[in-house]
Amino acid sequence: MAVDYDLAIIGNGEKAVLLAQRAAQLKARVALVTEASALEFEHLLACLGQMLRDRTPPEQFPQAIARTQQDLYAYNRLEFLQALGVDVILGTGQFSDRATFTTAAPSSRDIRARAFAIAGDRPPQLRQIMGLDEIAPLTYEHLLHLDKLPKQVAVIGGRAIDCTIAQILCRLGYQVALFTDGPHILADLDVEIARILQAQLEVDGAKIYTSTRITAVTKLERSTYQVWAGDLTFRYEQILLPSWHLNYLQAPYDRWENQLNLARAGISFSVGEIRVNRKRQTTNRRIYICQHRTDIHTILTNTLFLPIAKVAKQDRAMVPQAIAMSPPNASVGMNEIEARLQYGQDLYVLHQTDGENPGSYKLLCRHNGKIVGAHAVGSNAISLIETVAIAMHSKLNIYQLSRLSDAVPSPIAQLAVKLDEQIYSRNLRKQRWLERWFNWRRQWDIRSPDLAQQA
Repeated sequence: MAVDYDLAIIGNGEKAVLLAQRAAQLKARVALVTEASALEFEHLLACLGQMLRDRTPPEQFPQAIARTQQDLYAYNRLEFLQALGVDVILGTGQFSDRATFTTAAPSSRDIRARAFAIAGDRPPQLRQIMGLDEIAPLTYEHLLHLDKLPKQVAVIGGRAIDCTIAQILCRLGYQVALFTDGPHILADLDVEIARILQAQLEVDGAKIYTSTRITAVTKLERSTYQVWAGDLTFRYEQILLPSWHLNYLQAPYDRWENQLNLARAGISFSVGEIRVNRKRQTTNRRIYICQHRTDIHTILTNTLFLPIAKVAKQDRAMVPQAIAMSPPNASVGMNEIEARLQYGQDLYVLHQTDGENPGSYKLLCRHNGKIVGAHAVGSNAISLIETVAIAMHSKLNIYQLSRLSDAVPSPIAQLAVKLDEQIYSRNLRKQRWLERWFNWRRQWDIRSPDLAQQA
């Protein structure tokens, strides 16, 4: 059966755009089914960041949004893809069989491709909030089209994007409250780094309510909202949350599976997750899953050429991650909890501060100096983590890295000494042996033959 495209990509966000862009640059015929709101969301972050750097006052919020929309390139990504030859289809759809994807009305059409790639992350599981589907809360995408933003805003969520939005709005002069049901914000981040960023967010003026589950919201008179959190109630002028939270309220948690009709495509699940092999293939060999940037090269090789590329488990662990918050922060590899679960007592946690550039650095190593994770916050955080990521990819341990003290930031060069100190402090057997050795040596006064003749 003839096909229309070499690769059809279904999804929103940066990974879908990059996958389509690189496939088109390889001269493949590509289709991208996406929703414009996802790219608007990325553009929103760029706009708010520009406003923060320009110190825009709150009353000029709409004018600044309109001005930055004309200056930033991200807003025209779809036009850029179309110029490369990508067939961009705005909207959604679902699989009608194992080799056909049908887009939704009004532009209903059947897309047949040699291979499909679903790009994006599955929406996280959320708890129902009574009354939220009956009111009209703001989503992050709405910020691009507001004439005026209320002074008091409640942000629901403690993920990276929620915290970034909250910090930017605080620094623009708005009163922001952040609600999360976890013990701290940024649950996926290393605990120490997450608490440093949480403290900075509180310094910026945000009120953070941790271990606080929102159970219900109601709309009151004069355009105010009442938020119920257990026995506590709060009043705010507006509620702000990501759009996928509202989408979840309109359908059950398996919305992702139902919307795309993955069962019709022959895709199987295991413990609620899509079964994917190291080639990023599902149980339908035509359909691939792209959930990380490291998957892009593998999927392009397997779909456009020969299906021989595989994603190594350590590839993702070696990719640096950063959250667009102040102070700058970055991480690579495991966090401390994951590392302790895997290595137990064979884990050494090394801390270091940089006197010249304020910051805190944390390195996770094994007894042989192998680096399994690194986390940093401060002005040099990103450059330091990039250095560690290169060392991990090159299989350099901390001792080899410390010998390059002229080429790497000074905090890394000092951590090898701290690792030796920790290893020695834990090795009680070696300490007792050394104590007996020097006692015996002093008792018998062992000296070289030359010194003995002189005596």
